[in-house]
Amino acid sequence: MRRLPRPAGRGLAPVLACLLIPACLTLSPAQEISLGQREAAKVAAQMGLVDDPEIRGIVEAVGRKLVQALPLSPYAFEFHVVNMEEPNAFALPGGFVYVSRGLLSLVNREDELAGVLGHEIGHVVARHAATRIARAQGVGLATVLGAVAAAALGGPAAGDVVGSLGQVAGAGYLAAYSREQERESDEIGQDLAARAGYDPAALVDFFVTLEAATRLLHGERNPSFFDSHPSTPERIALARSRAAGLRRAPPSPVAPDRVRFLGHFEGLLVGPDPAEGLVRDGAFLHPDLDFHLRFPAGFEIRNTRAAVVASPPTRDAFLVLTAEADAADARSAAEAFARELGVPFERGGPVNLGGSPGWHGELAAATEQGALRLDVTFIEHAGTVLRLLAGAPSGQFARHAPAFRATWQSFRRLTRLERDGIRELHLRVVRARAGERLEALAARHDNAWDLELLAVANALPRGAILEAGEPVKIAVARPYRGRSRRP
Repeated sequence: MRRLPRPAGRGLAPVLACLLIPACLTLSPAQEISLGQREAAKVAAQMGLVDDPEIRGIVEAVGRKLVQALPLSPYAFEFHVVNMEEPNAFALPGGFVYVSRGLLSLVNREDELAGVLGHEIGHVVARHAATRIARAQGVGLATVLGAVAAAALGGPAAGDVVGSLGQVAGAGYLAAYSREQERESDEIGQDLAARAGYDPAALVDFFVTLEAATRLLHGERNPSFFDSHPSTPERIALARSRAAGLRRAPPSPVAPDRVRFLGHFEGLLVGPDPAEGLVRDGAFLHPDLDFHLRFPAGFEIRNTRAAVVASPPTRDAFLVLTAEADAADARSAAEAFARELGVPFERGGPVNLGGSPGWHGELAAATEQGALRLDVTFIEHAGTVLRLLAGAPSGQFARHAPAFRATWQSFRRLTRLERDGIRELHLRVVRARAGERLEALAARHDNAWDLELLAVANALPRGAILEAGEPVKIAVARPYRGRSRRP
């Protein structure tokens, strides 16, 4: 193994050397690659990938520069962009590295992107990714209901029921790392960035932007990079100190300047993707599948590619809307659901919802946390079968039953006004005039972001005075014209 000099610390060599020592292994590299390939197929199906060649191309190119700086690795790395609104990044065993489109909208320098990708490469070569995925295997219907019941009955998952259910499809990818694993990946990633000619302190700079944007956009409840990569002041301080001691190779960036680097993200979708449906004023609207569903007043609603999840502040009930692409009709979907759960419906029958045929029933399920009563509706609509699963502990069910009924009875097609009012936001890179302020630039280009988010996304102070030609990222609104339907 070839060792490269570095000033101090563990660096890459000991971690990579562990790949060659049987005592360090739980899986062989070949097994990790096979596991990663299987999980990568799930990511594409469950989360969706951004296939724009400009956007993926710059991520791939920066990732390749980092991989070339690895002293040794058995993995053939791949770099992808997931269609995820929230800023996040994760890695799979065997070298599959992902960043979200939400994260890319906040990147301002190539060095920052290199820092994030280097960090995720660190999780792969240190074998953290394999441990995390293995821990999340086997998530199925019983596991989901168990998590719901724990939340409903006041168990340890109560505060996270909405997020955990919405992320069932990506639970293994977005689970939290330990502090030691984060420090190790920071160290590997910063070392790798410096070897590739990037500024190793840029990772810390990006963390500052990301933390401010996460608080501004999502508060504390929605998933972000810091949910799966816990941030602490000590960790940030250590990363900043480590960067100051690293020897950086001569810079040779992929993009010749910042203007052309940001230009790769021109047209990037920011914010919610209407193709996955939108949450508005307590209702869920899906323009491509052409339906409207109103959730109970006061319920917190979260939309992901895998499911739409709603829960009241008391956390003693839940609703989960999903699509069952393989079901032939509503009745057969209901029968398959009961078989999988191992409990027959106590009562049920056909219903008509906004002109769409369906089937509605109730049943009881026993979980480790106690008895759970379920209200389940299957709706044949737009070439698929939708499933609305509502539930509560048996003792609380009667109180929530009217709200459950009102929800599934609210199903209907979109009105013309609702459809025409749907917009999507896309990233644009514009150039400032000499002495121009953000407010003036925003007004001149019809920017759709509020001024605070505009400043944070560009790592600028709110009252910044811009230089002539300075590139600034803005968001512009366009009418939604439709894309391929979610299966």
